[in-house]
Amino acid sequence: MRQIPQTNRTAGFTLVELLIYSLLLVLVVFIGGGLLAGSSRTTTLVRSMTTATSLAQKLTSSVQGGVRDAVAIKTPYTPTVAAVGVAGTQLLVVETTTGGATSSTQCQAWFYVPSHGGQLFVRTVTPLAAIVPPNVAYLASLSASTPAAAPTGWQIWGEGVNQSGSLPFTRTGNQIGISLSIDAGTSPDVKVVSSALDRQPTVGATSTCF
Repeated sequence: MRQIPQTNRTAGFTLVELLIYSLLLVLVVFIGGGLLAGSSRTTTLVRSMTTATSLAQKLTSSVQGGVRDAVAIKTPYTPTVAAVGVAGTQLLVVETTTGGATSSTQCQAWFYVPSHGGQLFVRTVTPLAAIVPPNVAYLASLSASTPAAAPTGWQIWGEGVNQSGSLPFTRTGNQIGISLSIDAGTSPDVKVVSSALDRQPTVGATSTCF
């Protein structure tokens, strides 16, 4: 009696099976790659939004802290040095008290420039000394498309900081309005619409700080 030979399944895959497995592998790789790309994009968006939100809180807290305890405020203005003024720049200067066991005062200022999507610089001076606008050479060098280096004595606190309203800072009585828009990359900008109210009973209009 003749026996029918059995197929050895361990010998390998048929051409049809290999094609099916290859197509399945390509499909799995395609789906996995799409999920990873989507996850990476979401992570980037969250990181951009988180960074912008953190900067917004930092800038708002700085201005609110300085104005809240200010004994003198200079109304925000556009600096003009030797007849050179750059539209959109703004300088806010206060003489403010500091906490601690021994209370003292210091000069504090915020300087906004519209270059490169908007930049904000801060400066603190102790003991009291006048905080003057940057010199004419600096103002003349500002470019809307190029980031501005920090003026001498100033520290940059953020780029992509744009004015949200007509001006980043406004004054009504002893209250300073804050209106900024922080660039969050591909996420929507983080809007800052807040205010800082001076708690001092008397707020001076003149100071060694300005």
